[in-house]
Amino acid sequence: MPLFTLKYAPQNSAQLIGQSLPAAQLKDFILNYKKQKQKAALVYGPIGNGKTSSVYALANELKYDILEINSSEVRNEANMSSFLNSALGQQSLFFTPKIILIDEIDNISGTHDRGCIPALTKALEKSCFPVILTANDPFDSKFSALRKCSKMIEYGKLDYKSIVQILQHICTKENIVAEEKALNALSRQADGDARSALIDLQVLSAAENKLLYSDITSLSDRKCTQT
Repeated sequence: MPLFTLKYAPQNSAQLIGQSLPAAQLKDFILNYKKQKQKAALVYGPIGNGKTSSVYALANELKYDILEINSSEVRNEANMSSFLNSALGQQSLFFTPKIILIDEIDNISGTHDRGCIPALTKALEKSCFPVILTANDPFDSKFSALRKCSKMIEYGKLDYKSIVQILQHICTKENIVAEEKALNALSRQADGDARSALIDLQVLSAAENKLLYSDITSLSDRKCTQT
């Protein structure tokens, strides 16, 4: 069975529940890239709140190709420069507009990664395509130069009501019978992480296609035991 996180990934900006303002800011950055002073958009906020899925939803909506790499895969200056030079110079298939996505830049840390940020900052100066960076917390001093050349777009923590709305939609699509109390409890327990809530919903409802409040309390007990 496909993961709910993939099966129900938003396909356009209208499906980005709870993040309409930052999604609109990101959409404007992409559409008006050539008029932007900053060469990159730095999208930041807590884990599981829709940062990366927003990029893909907007790319799908606007008919852009995405060239993505996770920052953990380019852990030195040479690799970062090689990727960026290739990405910035590579034309999309059939000349489709392109977005370059570098996910989780706060994975760049330590002496082994020295030179990555300067290489990225330098490469941005000549980019002809929208470059989007994501991070949970980009306010370490090592990112100061990157922040200066990026449009900062904050994705706030999702409130539990937004997560409930997401879960209710999936329950309807999957014919999952869910107690309202269970959905509220699962959403609160996720603490703003919609991705975690989706995974828990799929696991807990898999056996009988239903979700009870007792399932949430037992899940909470197991998590407490594991920690």
